[in-house]
Amino acid sequence: MTATARLTTGWEPELPIDDTLLRSVVFLRADVMARAAAATGGQLGGSDEAAYADTGSPSALENGVVLLQPPTAKRLDVVLRAARRFFPPERPWSVFSVWPTSDLRWRDLQLLGHPPLLVRLHDDGLLPLPDIDVRGATDADTQTLLTVLGVSAPQRSYLLAAHDGTERRRLAADRDAVPVALCATTTLHGIADAGPVWQLPTEDGPTTGAALLAAALDEGPDVPAVALPVQLPGHAVGDWSAHRVAGFRPLLRTTVWVHPGPVVPPPRATDA
Repeated sequence: MTATARLTTGWEPELPIDDTLLRSVVFLRADVMARAAAATGGQLGGSDEAAYADTGSPSALENGVVLLQPPTAKRLDVVLRAARRFFPPERPWSVFSVWPTSDLRWRDLQLLGHPPLLVRLHDDGLLPLPDIDVRGATDADTQTLLTVLGVSAPQRSYLLAAHDGTERRRLAADRDAVPVALCATTTLHGIADAGPVWQLPTEDGPTTGAALLAAALDEGPDVPAVALPVQLPGHAVGDWSAHRVAGFRPLLRTTVWVHPGPVVPPPRATDA
């Protein structure tokens, strides 16, 4: 009898993080959440299958599980059991996957949606942008804008952590010498995470956010940039118009689940 050859998926733990752009995105997402948890005194955990980060935030999107390998039924079972042991019972948390998953409502999770993974290559051209003052954001800018927009204390603490001007950057946009928008970026694993753009309700349209994103990418390392628009204070669900104006394009749809899910699970199909 001959031994059965190992069937690979291209996502084995021993592969380098930069094996593919998508693999870099997965680990960048995990590392950004880990840094947020570390900055807020939270808890970290992980395995070959997933990374876990608990910032202590009341927002499920700031406490999460990032799948590091394709979600088979067995792997999801292991990961979700580990998540329930990792997070305190009262803590809301999310599951992020760059792959489609099975229906997890039976595990008391709720599907938040399928936000697009946006990509901008370093040689992509930018559309014409408005003339607006963009500068490095001070701690006072960050604290004031994010407090007004209702961003959680753990997220504010992370964004207020030291930025070195290269790997981690914060930029603000001024109108009439008053800060009206904020953008944060992180460069890891050879790609830039063009994080959320928070802007005051007085800023209509995507142009202010696009100007911030363009400035952050032009002044930062010459690497591909990615973004994942999700529901956050200060901008609409699924709204990535600022990223589109700044040259980003959708690559694929990701999957985001949140816990706790529905109290009553959906009814099972019955035979006719």
